[in-house]
Amino acid sequence: MHTPLAEITAASLVLNQQEPADLLAPGGHGTARGSGVDFDIRRDLGRKGTRTLDRAAGLAMHAVGRLPGMDAGPGDETPDLPDVGIVLATTMGSIQSTMDFTRDSFTGVRPFHVDPARFPNTVMNFAAGQCAIRYRIQGPNATVTTGHVGSFTALAYAVRLLHSGHARRMIVGASEELSTARARLEQVWGGSTTLGEGAAAVLVEPRGAGEEPVGEILGLDSALAIDPESTESVLHQLFERVLGGSEPTAANRPHVRVVAPGDAGPDSAETRAAARLLGAEEFRTVSVVDAAAHTGDVGSASGLVQLQAALAALRAAGADAPQDCALISGTDREGAVHVALVRLPQDAP
Repeated sequence: MHTPLAEITAASLVLNQQEPADLLAPGGHGTARGSGVDFDIRRDLGRKGTRTLDRAAGLAMHAVGRLPGMDAGPGDETPDLPDVGIVLATTMGSIQSTMDFTRDSFTGVRPFHVDPARFPNTVMNFAAGQCAIRYRIQGPNATVTTGHVGSFTALAYAVRLLHSGHARRMIVGASEELSTARARLEQVWGGSTTLGEGAAAVLVEPRGAGEEPVGEILGLDSALAIDPESTESVLHQLFERVLGGSEPTAANRPHVRVVAPGDAGPDSAETRAAARLLGAEEFRTVSVVDAAAHTGDVGSASGLVQLQAALAALRAAGADAPQDCALISGTDREGAVHVALVRLPQDAP
């Protein structure tokens, strides 16, 4: 059986559905798709240090702040966290901030008649920096901008930092705001999915470091599909690799109880690849989690939302044996393909 790469010791969501189990109900909740999260920067984060904060950064900070030990704001007796790092995923940061700042440079009396305090919002690593300042995170600080597979990229980045000894704990987060600018860009790109908004974060530690883990990461893998027609084949190869072999009946092979694709449509490449891997009969017995039906397209945060929903589905199914696992996948329009294998926590040897 797989040796876990790391443990997930805490998790948080900032969505219209505040609990992962809420994402398991059949169909969507309607109001969640295409609508913003009930989040107000000053109400939820306080007034101090938030005057120029944009919504994307605010959502990320709120998600990180809901993790254990991260709930104190500026001015409080918050201890420094020298052994904690953070990796945030985003598609383009706050594209609304970037477009607003650029527009002001064209519409002002002079090109330099802009609000300099809002320039940092246009930088894609703004949210990660603000989280580090607010919660005094002094370990590695990074931002990954890999679109819909951003959560997977961030998880892999965090695991590498843990294994190389650069941090004892890593916060992995992602956020996407719902804005006019983002909607316009999606329209230009030909996106047809209903846009959503939200943020998610998990705390990742080496196995045995956390007192009450909520899940274990068994495998992470990625590849590039050179064209849309090859996506299903690439996914199938990644599924086999992350499961540890090409023989479906191998005795030591994990038992897939939950499948959480980024696109859970019956004809999607992710669904077809999972059905091909498991076989039609076995595929009918697994729980297929369609988180996007509840949240809409939350971009780079999709993977972390899927992960938390998949763990909730395993708990709901009572799938807590060492072989029981969830297979999570995500793809991006640029051809990036990522998969993850997770299970509920097991007693460390």
